[in-house]
Amino acid sequence: RLVASYLGVPPEPKAVDQVAAGVAATTALGGEAADAAPPGSIRRKLCDDWPAGSKVSLWLLSGLCMLQVKDILHASTALGMHFVIYEQAQPAWQSMDVPADATLQPDWDFPPADAASVEQGYGVEPSNIRSGEAPYPDILNIYMLLQQVVASTPDKFTYICPALARSETLLPAPPGQLMRRVSARPLTVLPGSTYTVKKALDGDRASNAFTGLLTAARSALPDTLYLELCTSTKNDHGHEREEVAHILKHGTSMSDAILVALAARPISQLEAGVVVRRLAVVGMMTEDAVQPALVGENRREPAVSESSLGPSQGCFACMTGSG
Repeated sequence: RLVASYLGVPPEPKAVDQVAAGVAATTALGGEAADAAPPGSIRRKLCDDWPAGSKVSLWLLSGLCMLQVKDILHASTALGMHFVIYEQAQPAWQSMDVPADATLQPDWDFPPADAASVEQGYGVEPSNIRSGEAPYPDILNIYMLLQQVVASTPDKFTYICPALARSETLLPAPPGQLMRRVSARPLTVLPGSTYTVKKALDGDRASNAFTGLLTAARSALPDTLYLELCTSTKNDHGHEREEVAHILKHGTSMSDAILVALAARPISQLEAGVVVRRLAVVGMMTEDAVQPALVGENRREPAVSESSLGPSQGCFACMTGSG
């Protein structure tokens, strides 16, 4: 009912799907089989409900689970589906030291040459892979399995990463090519029944924009979107929540939410460019158990099958490179 209210249609599966295809299947709105999930709940897997040869847009917001990766692998290989993946929390990062005045991407060295280089690259993995209820090694392993699936069948995927950065930096590029400069997130606000702009390039313009947004939401969707927009740092009893004290002080970044709106258009209209992503993850049970192998530019990714997806291993070395 809440989804239908947002979309402005009757609370019926067919009516919802006419506006947003796939919502009824995803939320089990039409589940009638004996083993189907209860109506209104979220299905544990989706590969049986996706039409063969279709296209699916996937927003990757936080840590994945193994069932989701298996869904994607089965759909891309057995069903011939194409995925457009938006990895929303992917920051723009360099895992090596790049001079501030550099314009061309230096050659990439792995393994790191010294302790300083190790420190430079530590902790710069995409922040969304650290989010989830599972243990960190499991979340990391599942994310790398997804990257292997993408790299093994690149024609089945369009992979888009918004160029977000916590500070002004240079976006990685192929060695010897021009790096693109990325600005730091310029907009932070304190949300609530009124929005307080903490940081903006044009504070007055930003304040007017949020005032207009709240006014429109209150007029058109007072019981759904407006109430959600009014979520603040206070709990249901009106007391400030200690766990979000940093938001109360600094505000929250609105860049991710704005990018959701900006990217909701044909890919041909996005001002996208090809960049380099290199993911190198090494896990060791002992200090001298594994040494990662150097990877050439033309390395072919190992074949990935549904039977090859399993629990994380105690010791692994995995590397992928993709545009």
